Amino acid sequence: MKLVLFGTPSDQSCFKENCGELCIDDLQSFDQTHTFVEYLSNNYPNAVVVLMNGAYGMEGAIAARRICPSVPLIWFTDDAGFGSQSYRLDVSYFGTKPLSKEKIETAFFRSKLINS
Repeated sequence: MKLVLFGTPSDQSCFKENCGELCIDDLQSFDQTHTFVEYLSNNYPNAVVVLMNGAYGMEGAIAARRICPSVPLIWFTDDAGFGSQSYRLDVSYFGTKPLSKEKIETAFFRSKLINS
């Protein structure tokens, strides 16, 4: 599975520590909007995971949905208030931090990236 992460280096580390046995063959990580958008514009991943908090996370989710409209989009943030925006953006899974193995597995299952 080709996966793109958009988040701070510490959130990326936390995600990688908790993703368990999810068969991620190709993981590309970004913490700057311009490099994230440039990569998505030239590559088509199996899924995008946004880990950025606040408006940066929302902008990342908007960009990912605009560039890759049919790709599963998973968004974790520290503010549950962005839930209504996630619905508007047709996010496959929206959750709040802190990340855990169970939350990540649930996100992948609900996004139809894994079977069980």
